[in-house]
Amino acid sequence: GYEDRLLLMSDQTQFLAYGNPVMTPETISISPITTFEASKTCSPITQSGSVFFPFKRGSYSGIREWYSEATNELSFGDNDITAHIPAYIEGEVTKLASATNENIVAALSDTKRDTVYIFNYFGQGGSREQFAWSKYTLDTGAIIHDIEFIAETAYLMVERPAAGSVSSPTLHLEKIDFQPNRVDTGSEYLTRLDRRIDQSQCTSITYVPALNLTTMTVPYHGQTGTKMRVVSKSTGETVTATFVSAGSTSIAVPGDWSSTSPDETRRTFWAGEEYEMSYTFSKPLFKPTSSTGNKSIAVQGRHQLRYGSLVFSNSGPFEVKVTHADGTEYTHPFTGKILGSDSATLNTITLGTGEFRFPLFSESDSITITATATSPISPHLESAEFEANYATRSRRM
Repeated sequence: GYEDRLLLMSDQTQFLAYGNPVMTPETISISPITTFEASKTCSPITQSGSVFFPFKRGSYSGIREWYSEATNELSFGDNDITAHIPAYIEGEVTKLASATNENIVAALSDTKRDTVYIFNYFGQGGSREQFAWSKYTLDTGAIIHDIEFIAETAYLMVERPAAGSVSSPTLHLEKIDFQPNRVDTGSEYLTRLDRRIDQSQCTSITYVPALNLTTMTVPYHGQTGTKMRVVSKSTGETVTATFVSAGSTSIAVPGDWSSTSPDETRRTFWAGEEYEMSYTFSKPLFKPTSSTGNKSIAVQGRHQLRYGSLVFSNSGPFEVKVTHADGTEYTHPFTGKILGSDSATLNTITLGTGEFRFPLFSESDSITITATATSPISPHLESAEFEANYATRSRRM
């Protein structure tokens, strides 16, 4: 159903079914309206006045948005919302889902079974003020069988592989909350951990003084290579925990995190798996202004980057990785700790706002810039600026 009509889709053509005055077997009329290729293995979805459906693009997939023009109910517009990322969604899309309260579309593919592709946008129909693609990739070996939204929360049916003492794969119902600007109760930030739980969901919390370790049981088994974090709810103090063995549900945490700990800030905590946030910048381009005021991309000359700057607000720690064409990589960390200020207090989290400047010293087309973070207190990056020199050997006359 689409608005007050029925949309019928085939692999090559889209039809609308009408009825006058109502749709009955005697009054129904079907008319072809557009001829876009569409996948026969994935059902379309409706969201904010638009219909989204996937199509094949070689060994990748694209997603098209189809909508009715506001000025004419018999005129329809379309957007290929993956035109700028033609090689992003690998394989064939098998499932689309949308959040009713947020402008979010999620996609699963048959090739990357451990990945959820997310399209987030503002505006509707032909109007797009802002939009972005991103993806969530789960642990190695995980298989996402299905995804559905209830309000702004996505629920995933995930199969986790066997590990250690667990001899067969296990199924888990997991969720991702897409509510914007969400923070933890009593906190000014959200502690971000995969499969996050708190102390009330852990059992057998026992401190061993001789080893200065706290052992506890969590409600899921650990995979090989899983990195666990335990974070104080009140201070943000973060320590690395480890599973006793692969497939075990018992983790060991340095220090006393029991309910009788002399350090009250450790009595309530979050526990979960560490994950990495990563954003790779597109290549910085130089766009000079011509005498007519039109902008065009210079095709000759050398565009030499000197410094980059990231503007951030209420942000946790992050680092910038600069990779040159020869494979040389430089890492520039921002810890959020500034000497002589309250933020320098150890084992505490202070959200920072400001600008982080880092060196580049490379030609723009031979460098890759990536911002990453593994801290449970994620960064909020607002914009980027680049300082550069441009030299040309010739000029148009």
